Amino acid sequence: MASASTGTIRTPGGPDAIRLDPSTGLLYAVQTDFSHVAVIDPRVPGVIASIPFSTEPGHFGIDHKTKRLYVTDPNDGKVWVVSTVSHAIIATINVNTAPAEASALVRTGTVFVTNSGGVSDPHGTVSVIDERTESVVGTITVGRQPLGVAADRKTGIFYVVNSGTFTAAQAGSVSVLAPCRAAG
Repeated sequence: MASASTGTIRTPGGPDAIRLDPSTGLLYAVQTDFSHVAVIDPRVPGVIASIPFSTEPGHFGIDHKTKRLYVTDPNDGKVWVVSTVSHAIIATINVNTAPAEASALVRTGTVFVTNSGGVSDPHGTVSVIDERTESVVGTITVGRQPLGVAADRKTGIFYVVNSGTFTAAQAGSVSVLAPCRAAG
């Protein structure tokens, strides 16, 4: 059975990524061209708030338990921590070069951030953030140019997409990262 579109929610500019907060039903959409994240209430439907950033935000993860977004800043090598209650930046965490995406795992209190580093770097990394201290507690070397990250909520395993260099000799891969729990 095919699904049909039931409507459109207008946003200023073009959204690049979207996440749903399952605890509130609100949507968060990165709008890189306008250096902000739009907060969307699909019940209204419409944009109810805008979270501004000093530079273009990248992709992000959400932790509905701690009520935080983890938004990458690919230009300056950091992650912004945003309160989903106040819709304000509450902390900044320095990570590695060119962070691309973040994924939070509620049950472990960790956030994994892929750091693509750039085309010339032979390996990318993943920064492991402890949500309680809002600090990097580890760095894991993965394949070339890691971009995406996903977490298995049941097993705690993270999967990282390594885009490689798009040649047969340096083809992409997926790194499998063992479960970890933040210190503390």
